[in-house]
Amino acid sequence: MELSSFLCICLAVYRVSAETGLADEFQPSVKASCVGGTMTIRVDTALPFDGVVHGPNRTEPGCSVRGKGGLKTYLKIDLGVPAGLTGSCGVKYNPDTEERRVAIGVRAHNTIELLEDRLYVVTCGKT
Repeated sequence: MELSSFLCICLAVYRVSAETGLADEFQPSVKASCVGGTMTIRVDTALPFDGVVHGPNRTEPGCSVRGKGGLKTYLKIDLGVPAGLTGSCGVKYNPDTEERRVAIGVRAHNTIELLEDRLYVVTCGKT
């Protein structure tokens, strides 16, 4: 019985991967910079991107952006919004290191969560 369960799981994973066709090709590159009061997160993709880039709460206003079929997608976060308030996008500040960090989801599809979706923690600090 265990072998059949394992095979079903493997086939299900293969089927999802084969249906989306993105498993090997969806390898986004993520870079962040903090200039002035804005954290800019740039997502580069090899194929046109129609998915979504978002912070921990993807429904929070100003904390997500949908791809428009380009190879570069930008999410800009206002660092002037205090932590915990709407629009802070889950950015954490470390006063000892003066670094800011945020968890970012890069999703291949704008509404469906897929196996190939990627999660990152991006950091930028004082130089």
